[in-house]
Amino acid sequence: MPGEAQSEALLRRLTHAGWLTEALLERLQARALEKAVGASRGQIRRCPTPDCKHCVAMEDGQLPQLDCPLCGKDSCLLCQAVPFHIGSTCDEHKSAESKASKARIRGRRKPNGSVEQQRSRSRSRSRGRVGDQDALAKWMQITGTRQCPGCGMGVSKEDLDRQTSQRVECHKMICRNCDTRFCFGCLQVLTGTSSCGCTGNTHGFIDPKTGGFVQHLNPLM
Repeated sequence: MPGEAQSEALLRRLTHAGWLTEALLERLQARALEKAVGASRGQIRRCPTPDCKHCVAMEDGQLPQLDCPLCGKDSCLLCQAVPFHIGSTCDEHKSAESKASKARIRGRRKPNGSVEQQRSRSRSRSRGRVGDQDALAKWMQITGTRQCPGCGMGVSKEDLDRQTSQRVECHKMICRNCDTRFCFGCLQVLTGTSSCGCTGNTHGFIDPKTGGFVQHLNPLM
């Protein structure tokens, strides 16, 4: 799609200019892939191996076993088990794993380093999270990405270069995460009986999951 190509090109320009790190770029691309997988309603599934980017189309009645050509792991596309549970269903495998986990908990636990070592690891993880949050906040500021007033999820238009205008896409948005309807310009929550006035009342919404048109104001308004 032209919008996706423009967004990818802008992200690359921001990366080359030093505004985005390669790590943050990979996170944003991974988030876009997650949205595509979620919109497929189970027809496209990701490899259960952490950090593996391989995706596969799964048909009804197909054996959910995946021998991933990217990471080389054998897994189940339905319950995420690694390796694949040959000879048992997902429920049977889950039950067996639950019993094994309870047995391990009842067993004797070994110390995991000194208290000071644990505190040091916790401080390192905290610094990493703060750094990622600062980088993401800077990217949102540069591109004009807004936060949904309902859940706080970052929301952007397809055309990142002209997000603040309505020349290509209007301000009426539906959050993919929580379905809140709001104005991209002033962040006011919009209902079937209320409008902020930033966009004409005849304009409606585009459902981010189906691509269908959604009427804004009730017919009697």
